[in-house]
Amino acid sequence: MATDQMAVESKPVERHGHQPAPAPQQGGSGLGRVFFTLLVIAAVAGGAYYFFVGREHSSASEHHAAGEHGHGASKKLGTRLEYVEPRRGGMEMVTSQPGTVYAFEYAKLFAKVSGYVQVLNVDRGSRVKKGDLLIKLYVPELVAAVEQATAALNRARASVHQAEAAVKSAREMINAKTANQHEKETIQRATTARREYREKQYVRIEQLVKAGSVEQRLLDEEEDRRAAAREDEQAAIAGVETAKAELAEARANLAKAQADLEGARAEVKVNEANLDQQKTWLAYAEIHSPYEGVVIFRGEAVHIGAFIQSADKGGMQEPMLTVARDDTMRTVIPVPDRDVPFCDLGDEANIRVDALSDREFKGTVSRIAESEDVNDRTMRVEVDLPNPTHILRDGMYGRGTIVLQKATPHLTVPSSALLGRDSEGKGTLEVIRDGKMYHQDVVIGRDNGTLAEIIKGLDPKSWVVVKPDLALADGSPVEALAGVFPGDEATPDKKATAKGHDEKAAPSKGPEEKAAEPHA
Repeated sequence: MATDQMAVESKPVERHGHQPAPAPQQGGSGLGRVFFTLLVIAAVAGGAYYFFVGREHSSASEHHAAGEHGHGASKKLGTRLEYVEPRRGGMEMVTSQPGTVYAFEYAKLFAKVSGYVQVLNVDRGSRVKKGDLLIKLYVPELVAAVEQATAALNRARASVHQAEAAVKSAREMINAKTANQHEKETIQRATTARREYREKQYVRIEQLVKAGSVEQRLLDEEEDRRAAAREDEQAAIAGVETAKAELAEARANLAKAQADLEGARAEVKVNEANLDQQKTWLAYAEIHSPYEGVVIFRGEAVHIGAFIQSADKGGMQEPMLTVARDDTMRTVIPVPDRDVPFCDLGDEANIRVDALSDREFKGTVSRIAESEDVNDRTMRVEVDLPNPTHILRDGMYGRGTIVLQKATPHLTVPSSALLGRDSEGKGTLEVIRDGKMYHQDVVIGRDNGTLAEIIKGLDPKSWVVVKPDLALADGSPVEALAGVFPGDEATPDKKATAKGHDEKAAPSKGPEEKAAEPHA
């Protein structure tokens, strides 16, 4: 009875709304008591299961319900901010300006003399080499002038030959007169010797006559001989003087002949100069190419047989031909005032030509005007481009990009990430760490409006906010979303890279977010 009484008075504990198990009837067997005990154990186990499993399920249901109303994880993590990681390699400082391609050299060819077009070897587009005959004019008066000058020159040259012969004859005459003078002098010396001998002989015989040794007649004879010797001597002296006079005359004739020769030679030079002048004028009738290139213009009035009036007499206002040297082209780029201080000879330059589907040509700065145009405040800069295939044509238009300063090893971030910059280059960025936003002071270098160079103050692994939220304070919780670095969206390969970066950088989901996902 006691046992039955205890069974009647005992009641199972109520948990989580479960009804108590029915009490066994009095007088039940031991099997009933066992059944009752199992019911109690089952009730306790059911309460424990609901406490642990049911609670977790209720929490997941609450997260799911919150997600359906649009608040979910975003409301819990904070403001959504896009970020990018900085990239190594400071941007280049460049200037990109419209440019025009010109032939390296070109010559407008005009007529120097008036005449009729006799030969026309080229037309627009003709390729020529240096020295090629392009146009020949027929100028009859110049042809006649050349023939006349040639005849005058030949006559002057003949006069030179005559003068040279006269000089030669005068020299020979001088030689003859010199020999004659020597002969006369020899005769004079002989006659003088004879005279002296006769005078001595006369003195000796005179002494003998005084001594009575010889007759007077012998002295008279010797006197005659002495007088004859004296006459011979005087005649010889006169002969010498005559020979000297003849020699002087011959020398004078030589001087005259030489003067005539110089005059003839001078006349030859005058006639040669006159002939050269006439030939020069006649040469103006032929137009030759000044260099290898292409004919880019021909005057509308230039045809075979057409009369062309010389340009210096108010003739054609347009050239007969224009030849351009196009093996090398020069691209003229007007560099704006702000970039002028950074432009130097030898700076790298890339030229994209619109007409060639933006084909790029590489070169360097070849010339700088060193002076700005006061009308538009630009400075003329020229870039030479090799053009061996002649694909570049005079007048083509494109865009030239000049590398003013090369890239540095600094970090680069989007310009939109900057919160400001002072005169010393100091500025601020927003960075994300551990799900929170913080302000980061940095030193800024170059900024082209798209990218900015960070010189100091930024960790290479930082998450830099692309578009800062000025309303957020340091430590504000945020949801980080991987953004696209400027320029990466330009090609499919870069898009794929950016997508991979997004998947890699996205924060992993916690247990609560996983529980909030709907079950399949």
